[in-house]
Amino acid sequence: MEAARNHLIVTRDLVLKGTIEPVLGRLSDHLRNYERPMLTLLDAAATWVQSEAEQDLPQVSVAVRRVLLAHEYVDMSGDPHMQAMNATGVGRRYRIVMADLPGLILVGGMKTLPNARHGFLVLEEPSVDSDGGSPEGLARAVQDLPYLLVNEDLIEAYSAV
Repeated sequence: MEAARNHLIVTRDLVLKGTIEPVLGRLSDHLRNYERPMLTLLDAAATWVQSEAEQDLPQVSVAVRRVLLAHEYVDMSGDPHMQAMNATGVGRRYRIVMADLPGLILVGGMKTLPNARHGFLVLEEPSVDSDGGSPEGLARAVQDLPYLLVNEDLIEAYSAV
């Protein structure tokens, strides 16, 4: 039986699908926890961004400051936190250029996380607007996700569309 992989973590070099351990609440709680500079994922499926080579890793730790994008696979229909965040609909749409991954341009509605001072933004209904330089594996990883958490410290530029 395949392991449940509840989290998507994207760095400049890796697309990881695994389960964060220890569970300390929601993914956004992990990303805002400055006392724990590393995220540990168990039973991770790793895909190297440039080569698209895949490997299974029983355990991998990632520096939070290097996380470009993140997503938590949850059933949002029964989640009051996500319902409240989506109550106003998709925010104004933006094109976002990520600093650490040349060619990666994201498009979506941008919002801040509730109670967030800085760190990660919410990109609703994200899509990859490729200029030919964006790796296909990364585009597949974010395809059809309702949202992504985007590290605002790694945004090079953004503009309204």
